[in-house]
Amino acid sequence: MTVLIAIRGDKSEHTLNRIKLTNDMKDEVLEEFSRQEESFRLNREEIPFDQNWHTEEDEIAVIPIPETEELFDEIIECDESALTVLNIQQLDGIRGVAVKLNRNKSDVILIQTFYPAQLFKRPRFISLTIYEKNTYARLDDPGFHLDRKLLCIVEEGAIKFQSITRLGRLIDTTEIFDEASNPMIRSFTNTYRNIIQVDDMNVLFDQTKRNERRFISSILRRNALKHATVDQIEELARDTRLKLEITEDNKIRVPDTSPEITEFMRMLNEGRYKGPFSGDAFITNSKRRV
Repeated sequence: MTVLIAIRGDKSEHTLNRIKLTNDMKDEVLEEFSRQEESFRLNREEIPFDQNWHTEEDEIAVIPIPETEELFDEIIECDESALTVLNIQQLDGIRGVAVKLNRNKSDVILIQTFYPAQLFKRPRFISLTIYEKNTYARLDDPGFHLDRKLLCIVEEGAIKFQSITRLGRLIDTTEIFDEASNPMIRSFTNTYRNIIQVDDMNVLFDQTKRNERRFISSILRRNALKHATVDQIEELARDTRLKLEITEDNKIRVPDTSPEITEFMRMLNEGRYKGPFSGDAFITNSKRRV
């Protein structure tokens, strides 16, 4: 039995509802989700997600389901037929729709993102018409249409997706991005204390925002500065037009404002480089190995 599940509410508190369908519609919904699943998987390689590069068109990123994310377990464990039926007044709260399948005694969840633009509602659609028996009539009842592609597939304890940004509409991706905590920032400054100096750790904690924390986490995970010297970092900063302050004992003073910290950590995370032909300075979001 095919049951279309509506995922409503925000990321921290969601509700599952059953979207009641006629028997004919159940078959059509299953056929459409199956077609989209085939398209999602076709000619794509599954690779472990790495926040240091964007997933290419021919790739599917794979991550274990975060321990703090309960949505997928609730979908797997729920009795779809016992879910409360979605009513007309609840259409505005949908942020995703899902179909749960069972294959080889294992659950597979196919999920689409749901956008407000998918709703058919008056007065926005007051001129929408339906053609029947050579006559056009206004569509007065509210409704919605399905998206044209899947957001993700959940199976065998993993989430498979192509866009981390789109996935962020459905779940909190903070844990996926592994943002450095304050203790991790302190560990970072201790690990590389031979080349950097921090004047005030509390200021650094306060001014280091989400992106910078991701950079720090990446640097620590890859041990990217293991062989780096102050002279090398100075040269890279000059090449990419980034100003640095060197202390009297020949260390790089870590900036104390958020914009400066962003670019400093981006550089240490190998996110700034000099074009070999133009000599221009660039910012890159990818560090995928060739």
